[in-house]
Parts: sequence; C-alpha cells; structure tokens
Amino acid sequence: MPGCYAVCAYGGNAGRLTFNDSRMGEYANGAANLDLAFNNVTGALPAPWLTGDIGNGIHKGGAASSNGTFAVSGAGADIAGAADAFRYVSQPASGDCSIVAMVVTQQNTDPWAKAGVMIREDLSIDAPNAAVFITPGNGVRFQWRTSAGGATASTGVAGVTTPCRLRLQRSGTSFAAYYSANGSAWTQIGTSQTVVMASTLTLGLAVTAHNNALLSTATLDVELPEPALTGVLTAALLVARPCKHPAL
Repeated sequence: MPGCYAVCAYGGNAGRLTFNDSRMGEYANGAANLDLAFNNVTGALPAPWLTGDIGNGIHKGGAASSNGTFAVSGAGADIAGAADAFRYVSQPASGDCSIVAMVVTQQNTDPWAKAGVMIREDLSIDAPNAAVFITPGNGVRFQWRTSAGGATASTGVAGVTTPCRLRLQRSGTSFAAYYSANGSAWTQIGTSQTVVMASTLTLGLAVTAHNNALLSTATLDVELPEPALTGVLTAALLVARPCKHPAL
C-alpha cells in the first residue's frame, strides 16, 4: 500500500546494497550516499529478458512488454559520470552483437531524461558500457565508459525527437551508434569508440528520469528474439514511424 516499503533508507545510511533475483515490492531511498541495486528481478517479461533497477533511484522502476513493445519506467539521477542510476531491461549476450529499438514515446521529467539501448559489461552501477539515447530536450546522445568507475564521455546530435530509431553495434572492442528516420537510412552519431569489455556481457533497454525523485516512462518497440539467438541479438523494428529532425 502507499507509504509502505520493503526497504526504506534514510540520510545517514551509506555504501552499496545489492539485491539479486529479488521479488521485492516498493522501496524508498532517501540516503544520498547509499546505492541500492536490484538486479535480475524476475517479472512478466518473456525469457530471456530480465529487468531491475541499477543505482540510486528513490522510486522503484518497472517494465512490461506486449508483442515486442516495452514500457519501461526508470528513476535515477542519470546514466553518466562514474556511476549510473536507471531501469535496465536486459539479456545476456556475447561476442559481436547489436540492438535496434525505436523509442516511440518518452516522458519529459527533465531535458536530459534518457531512453534507449545499451551494451553493458555487467550490472554493477559503475560498469563499462556503451549506449545511445534520445532525450526530451537534447537530441540523441552516444555515450561510453571505458573502465569500471571511470568517467563517461558522450557526443550527440541536437534537434532529434521521438519517435526515433536507435542502433548500437559492437564489433570486437569497437562500438558505434546510429539513429534513423525510417529504419533503412542510418546516421552515425560521432565516430566509433573503443571500449574493452568481457566477451560475455548484457544488452538491452535503459531508461532514467534524470530526476531522482521521479519516474520517467518510455515506450520502445523491439522484436523479441528467440532464446537460441541470445548472444547475437539484433532486435528488428516492428513499426515504421517518422523521426523528426530539422535537417531532414
């Protein structure tokens, strides 16, 4: 019920607390120096997808899917810097892989709220990763962290709004990000970047509110892969919608 929490943290708590394979209900985190991570939360997602909150979001996120459309809600201050806070819908992958999704809608909790696709070495809050996002007020962004706990770098294209297709591709240690208006003509965001990750990693959908007190909900269209294809996932788009861009 409202106001009742399985975990409730206050201002004096500090450190990191991780819950694995948890079915925990609501939680509240009011401690600025305590990271709560809820990894591999099982739910009503088709296998092999898993979902959980990574990092210090005050409110519990969520995810649901139907016919390849995912509704993902994430709190968290940002996916950036030396550590992240967001909702992650992911599955295992290995070797060269890519993921494509269309962000159909995105809730504007902040001009820097982010929704998109990610390839991440593991579920740690500070893990090496690469991602491509769309934002309500700052276009599309390609960002990457090359080492655990290291800084996050990024580049982007202003003026792009939802709905828009995003693609992230891994080839060895090289990561490249693209966006598209129609799913056939793709524009690369910046240049390819080198991020060394383990061969086995995770990939999927990521959403952050860029506001630790709010949840931001995004709707993303992907094609659910067969379990046998896990590790070489290319999520194909299901519907064609235009991408708005002043240069197009």
